[in-house]
Amino acid sequence: MNHKQKLGYITLGAVIMLIGMWIGNSTSPPLIAQSNGVFDKIQCRSLEVIDVKGKKSIALFASEDSNGIWIVDKASKRGIVLGAYQGLDNAVTIYDKDGKQVAIRLASDKIRGSGIVIYDNTGKTAIDLVADEMLGNEVHVFDRKGNPKWSTLMEGKK
Repeated sequence: MNHKQKLGYITLGAVIMLIGMWIGNSTSPPLIAQSNGVFDKIQCRSLEVIDVKGKKSIALFASEDSNGIWIVDKASKRGIVLGAYQGLDNAVTIYDKDGKQVAIRLASDKIRGSGIVIYDNTGKTAIDLVADEMLGNEVHVFDRKGNPKWSTLMEGKK
């Protein structure tokens, strides 16, 4: 095979490829999902939103025992977690820059009520607010060692 024959076959192949591309382009329907920007429903078990640097910012998750949303700070540590947990029911937890729990808001069928717990910088309970159907509403304040310092139950005994 000489160079003229090789060049002819290369040219024939290029022409056939261009005809195929033209036929495929003119007969296939346009993509609609990319142009309208609205989705009726998306189903997945987890979803992560990343920032411009590629770090995880928000995560939505669903598992057998919990569902929730994690909002992550710029250091990739938990900032706020909204969760529905088996056995604990619903909670909103706020973390500081070191990843320690600062406050938690609970709503549970187990205690027939809800509560807010605020932690000190060592991770011990500082203030506990409880609203319960059977026990009533209570406020507890703890010292740095974690011992009860004051509560509405103590106040009621005076």
